[in-house]
Amino acid sequence: MDSSEKALDAMGVEHRSTIYPGLRLARRRTGIAFAFTTVHLIIFSSFILNWTGFGAALSRPVGVGPMTGSLLLFITLILTLVFLEVLFLLASHKGRGT
Repeated sequence: MDSSEKALDAMGVEHRSTIYPGLRLARRRTGIAFAFTTVHLIIFSSFILNWTGFGAALSRPVGVGPMTGSLLLFITLILTLVFLEVLFLLASHKGRGT
């Protein structure tokens, strides 16, 4: 119970989460989705480094092979975002209780 629920309870007012039991679950899911989207955008925006001075090292080859740092960054971003999507889907599925 958060502070607003305690204040309403002290005044004898029934809180929305008791009137609408699914409201708490919807807020939790929305919070998880917002957090996922925020992390996703921050990670994906790191690809902008390819066009800035900070990412100059990405244009050089990695090791002795033909793969550049930019390509390695792109592959890493895709794999990381797929992994995060799987985690989000598992958390979402677990939250439904099924």
